[in-house]
Amino acid sequence: MLARLSAIVPLILLIGLPVSASARLPDFKNNRITAKSIGGVRVGMSLGQAKAAWGPGGYDYDVDAPCGADTVTCTWRQTRRVNAHVTIDNNRVERILIAGSRRSRPGRLRTRAGYRLGTKGEVFFRRGCQSSPVGLDAPVSAGAVYTCSRVTFYVARRSGRTIAIQVG
Repeated sequence: MLARLSAIVPLILLIGLPVSASARLPDFKNNRITAKSIGGVRVGMSLGQAKAAWGPGGYDYDVDAPCGADTVTCTWRQTRRVNAHVTIDNNRVERILIAGSRRSRPGRLRTRAGYRLGTKGEVFFRRGCQSSPVGLDAPVSAGAVYTCSRVTFYVARRSGRTIAIQVG
């Protein structure tokens, strides 16, 4: 009985592997963040175009399946803290968000002014970026929110560094 069980457990783990392995971070087409795009995905694109731009791996964690026609949020994830999301409305990208650290793959993306994940919040304050209250849709550890040129930067309470960037 123990021999059968030890043969079944790895099989169960292998069956679950493709779902989590397919939800990997995108291969960003470019390293640019603008007022309407992040890493090659632009607000207004269809979900199909966004998936083509960021590659395979988008996953809908709300329904526990790959992103499809009924997807509202498509996520490419390395870990819970390092990921990229597109929010879809009427099959069009409405919002794009990346989260992670300066050393993560999304940390390579930057604005023309050089802002990226890991940028200190005081930089936005000194530059006169608009500050707003942290909303319910903000990352959990966000303590401040700044908007510069229609790009939103979420800054962590503890480190004072940007942990997420959003457009749309």
